[in-house]
Amino acid sequence: FDYACQYFENTRPAMIVLLTEKGEGDGIGTNKSHGAGHKMDSDGYFAAQKIYCDTFGVKLPKLAGGDPAAIEDGFWMSLLTVRDVLQKDTGMRDFIAERIEVARARLGHIAEQRKRFLGNGSGAGADVGAVEKLDPATPPQEIRPKPGDKMALREALARTLGEINRVSNGGVFIAAADLYGSLDFPKGIEYVPVDVQHPDGRAIATGITEDAFSGVLAGVSAYGRHIGVGGSYAAFMTPMGFTAARLLAISHEVSGQTGNPLILVGGHAGPKTGEDGPTHADPQALSPWASFPKHSVITLTPWDSLELWPLVIAALKTRPRPAVVVPFVTRPQETVIDRAALGLAPAIDAVTGVYHLLPDREGNADVYVVMQGSAVVYELVSNDGKFLFDILNCGLNIGFV
Repeated sequence: FDYACQYFENTRPAMIVLLTEKGEGDGIGTNKSHGAGHKMDSDGYFAAQKIYCDTFGVKLPKLAGGDPAAIEDGFWMSLLTVRDVLQKDTGMRDFIAERIEVARARLGHIAEQRKRFLGNGSGAGADVGAVEKLDPATPPQEIRPKPGDKMALREALARTLGEINRVSNGGVFIAAADLYGSLDFPKGIEYVPVDVQHPDGRAIATGITEDAFSGVLAGVSAYGRHIGVGGSYAAFMTPMGFTAARLLAISHEVSGQTGNPLILVGGHAGPKTGEDGPTHADPQALSPWASFPKHSVITLTPWDSLELWPLVIAALKTRPRPAVVVPFVTRPQETVIDRAALGLAPAIDAVTGVYHLLPDREGNADVYVVMQGSAVVYELVSNDGKFLFDILNCGLNIGFV
C-alpha cells in the first residue's frame, strides 16, 4: 500500500491485487467461504496464540472445556494476562494510545467537514420517513414546467430525486455507470462522490458496472436508512439490475417490507434513444419486471415530464411497500403539452396506473386505444393535437387510455 501511494502520487491505482492468507497465523488459512475457529483448548487453539505468547513471554491458561465456571475463570485469567502485558510494555501501550488519538482526530475532522458541507441538501442524519409528507399532487415549482416549455423526462425525474434527497436530509445514494450527466442527475443531486473528502456526498462512483452498483444500492435500500438509486440505459439496467432486485424482493417478503425501495432508472428508453438506438434501444426492458410477484415491483412509464413527480412519490408511499421502483424515462427534451386546452386529464391521474386521457369520453367510447410510453402519446397529441382531433372526427367515439 505504501508503494502504491508513493508511485501513484497524484492519482489512484485502478486496482491493487493482494495475495493474502485468510486468518494469517491462526492455522486455518483456507480458501473456503465458510468455517469456524479452533475448538476450545485444542492444539490449534494454542498454536494460534504462540506468536503472542513467545513475543511477550506469557502463557495463556487452558479453559477447561465442559465446566462453565472453569471456562469463565479461564476467560478472566486470559484477560488479566493480556492486561499484564499492556501494563509492562509501555512502548506498545503508547503506540495503541497514539493510534486511538489519531483516529479520534481523523473522525473529528470528518465531523467538521460534515458541518461545513453544503452540497446536495444532505446532513449527518437522513430521514427517509419525511417522504411520507410529500404530496403527489403538489410538485415543487422547478418541476412545474408551463405549457410550451421544454423539459426532458429524465430532468423531471432528476429534480424529483433531488427534492426527495433534500427533504430527507440526504436520504438518497445514487450511481449511474458513466451516465450521471446524461441522465440529468446533476440537475437534482450534484455529482459529489462519496469519499473521505466528501463524507456527505451522494454519488457512488463505480464506473460502468450496472450489475455491481445494483447490488450495492440494493444493500443500501435494505438497511432502511436511505434509498438507493441506480441508472443506466434501460436496455442495460433491466438485465444487469435484475438479480439484485430479485434478491431484494425476496428479503422484503421475508422481513415484512422493512427496508426502502430500490429505484432502478431505465434511462433513454424507447425509440427516441438517439444515435445509440440500434444497440441501446430495447423494447424488452419493461417486460421482465412483470415476472415479479404482485406488489414487489412498480414500473413507471410516464408520457410527459409532469407525470414524474406524482408517479415517483405515489410509488414510494404505496403500501405494502414495493421492493423495487423502475421509472422509464426518455432522452430528448419534449414540449410540455397544454393538457387543459386539449381536454386531457391532469398529470395526477397517472397515479392510478391506467387512466383515461380524454376524461369526457370515459364510459362512452365505442372502442379504446391503449397506449404506454412517452413516444406514442406525444405522437398523438403533438402539433396542437392535430392528429388527435383528426382521429376524433373520423366518426367513431374513440377513447384513449
